[in-house]
Amino acid sequence: MNNKHQQLIAKAQVALQENKFQDSIKAYDQALRLLPTDASAYHSKGLALIRLKRYPEALEAFTQAQRHNPKMIGAASNKGNVLMELKRYQEALEAFEQALHIDPTNGAVWLNKGHALIGLQRLSEASKAFELAERLNPQTTKVYHPDGKVGTPDVSPARQAAAKSEAYFALKRYQEALTAANEAIRLDSKAWSGYFHQGQAFLQLGRNEEALASYRESDRLNPEHSNTSLLIGLVCVELKRYEEALTSLERSLRLNPNAGLAYKIQGKAYMNLKRFNEAIASFDQAIRFDPADVKNYADKAYVLLSAKRYAEALVAYDQVLKFEPGNMRAILNRALVLDSLGRGEDALQVYDQVIRTSPQYAGVAYYNRAQTLKDLGRQKEAEQSLQKARELGFR
Repeated sequence: MNNKHQQLIAKAQVALQENKFQDSIKAYDQALRLLPTDASAYHSKGLALIRLKRYPEALEAFTQAQRHNPKMIGAASNKGNVLMELKRYQEALEAFEQALHIDPTNGAVWLNKGHALIGLQRLSEASKAFELAERLNPQTTKVYHPDGKVGTPDVSPARQAAAKSEAYFALKRYQEALTAANEAIRLDSKAWSGYFHQGQAFLQLGRNEEALASYRESDRLNPEHSNTSLLIGLVCVELKRYEEALTSLERSLRLNPNAGLAYKIQGKAYMNLKRFNEAIASFDQAIRFDPADVKNYADKAYVLLSAKRYAEALVAYDQVLKFEPGNMRAILNRALVLDSLGRGEDALQVYDQVIRTSPQYAGVAYYNRAQTLKDLGRQKEAEQSLQKARELGFR
């Protein structure tokens, strides 16, 4: 960096401070001709261009700043601000997420991300972003939420550490989320939120027993938090401790009867205990609360198949395939249902179609086809089909 370049940068900065934006831009351009890789000069030029509302040029300046210094949080954040002015909300959201990748604990960027989410009409996510912003930034005294609420932040060090854990978690940086949660617990071992976020991180890291212990401590400290008892149920299902899962989920549903996810997890617990009627009732409730989730229909269909309620299972699998016509598990299970209903020829047509169009599923199709042929009394063809399944590694 030569003296001439430094002089031009100083001149540009003075002009910017004096609101002489044209002069500032001119000086930054001259400096950039001498040192075209100066990310800071591009960034400052972008700030001057914003003041003149020359947003497309500002966008280019911040993009250049990012190119020459990918870790410059101001370039990413201000690029997002420009995109907000241009009402390009999805791109703005991406820019703010780039900034948060550099510093996940920056409350101001979380605040801006919330505004981008409002622009995209993703109000629930926006509210969460605003809540994080107010917890991460102790200087923020009021944050306005999409639903009109005004929040006042809890600025205790432990709560800020918990908020940092939540921020890292939202960015899928689970080890860092765990470190921040551990710090929150160190600062205040009586605060439920530190244990809750610790459990969240453990769960995503596949450390289910530790997650369960963290959730149980969080639940002990705050037994009225329905999500905690729901997550205890989820982890217990993962650990195949189904009766414990049901106990926790029943309490979660008493606290929040409208939690569709709780019914879904409850259905899985009942299903694994072979309490099929109760499982079906749970999945029906899950469907009522979230009729767009195809997995609820698929789980219900599988329970009906397991319960040998074949006519109902056929209807349920037809519903799944309306959502996802290419859902191969549903296609193959539907063929099993057809066979069980005495419609073996229809089942064979399904298997033959799978073999022709989906080679990766040919092994299971040949295997199931063999059983259908056997049921139809076509023993030789059944043996040939079974041999094909073995050749494809399906036994």
